Amino acid sequence: MLWDRRTDSFMLGQWVNGRIYERRCDLSPDGKYFIYFAMDGKWSGLSKGSWSTISRAPYLKALAFFRKGDCWNGGGLFLDNDRYWLNGDGCHQQERNSTRLRRDQVYRPTGGRGGECLGVYYPRLLYGMAGC
Repeated sequence: MLWDRRTDSFMLGQWVNGRIYERRCDLSPDGKYFIYFAMDGKWSGLSKGSWSTISRAPYLKALAFFRKGDCWNGGGLFLDNDRYWLNGDGCHQQERNSTRLRRDQVYRPTGGRGGECLGVYYPRLLYGMAGC
C-alpha cells in the first residue's frame, strides 16, 4: 500500500502469489518506483521460479522484469531517481523493460556483505536512500 503522509491517507496496492524478499527491495528516492526480488518456485515458468522486478509503487506489476531462476542474489538498489543496480547483475535475464530508468552495471555498493540479502540491505542501512 502507499501511505500519503501529507493527507494521512492510504492507497491499496497489489499482492503476489509467492514470497517477496523484503531485505532485497528498495524504493526510489522520489517514491515512484519499487525494485524487489520474489520467488514462487514455479521453475518451469517464464520467471524460472524467481525474478527481480521494477514496478510503479505501490503496485507489483512489472515495468521491468528480470528472470532469475534461483534465489542467489536478486533485488537491487536505486542509485538515484533515474538509475538502479541489480544485486548479482550478471545472473539476471531481462524479459521486459518499459521504464525510462537506466540500469547501472558498473556500480558496486560500498559496505556490501555478500550477495544475498545483506548485499542490498546492509548498504541501505549504512547510507540511507541516496548516495549508497
